[in-house]
Amino acid sequence: VGLFAPKSTPPAIVTTLRGAIGKAVQSEQFTAALANAGQELAYLDEPDFQKFWDIDGKRTDEAVIFIGRQG
Repeated sequence: VGLFAPKSTPPAIVTTLRGAIGKAVQSEQFTAALANAGQELAYLDEPDFQKFWDIDGKRTDEAVIFIGRQG
């Protein structure tokens, strides 16, 4: 799951959100809720998530082209 904010979001708000989300994902309550839902935590902060997003998007594009469903 990725969280996104509008492009025009002020940097101070983005910083606040990143801090709050980073803190939340470290809580026992959050990790327990994920485990109960059968999910594992793989938290990536913005720079690492951007790298993942770029690689995953490229891989998805290649897969769609490979199966012949270009759009």
